[in-house]
Amino acid sequence: MTESGKTPDQGGAAAIRRYQRHGYRDELVTALRALSPRKREVVVLRHYCDVSEAAVADLLGVSVGTVKSLTSLGLHKFAQSVLAASRLP
Repeated sequence: MTESGKTPDQGGAAAIRRYQRHGYRDELVTALRALSPRKREVVVLRHYCDVSEAAVADLLGVSVGTVKSLTSLGLHKFAQSVLAASRLP
């Protein structure tokens, strides 16, 4: 849980939505590139393509728990990248 009361998962997902809404494509791509390939894949599928956890697990050949873990870790790192850049309104 962060100071704002959100889990890192919620903060990262909200950051993705803000980046998309405000047209910060380059910043979004930079923050996503900071993730490992597997975390980036899961975060993009879950929060950019809106694919369910079960479908991502099937697609990647991993468990739903692994998808949840990779999503959480990926969004946490994404949120850290966003805060470091802190260009968003």
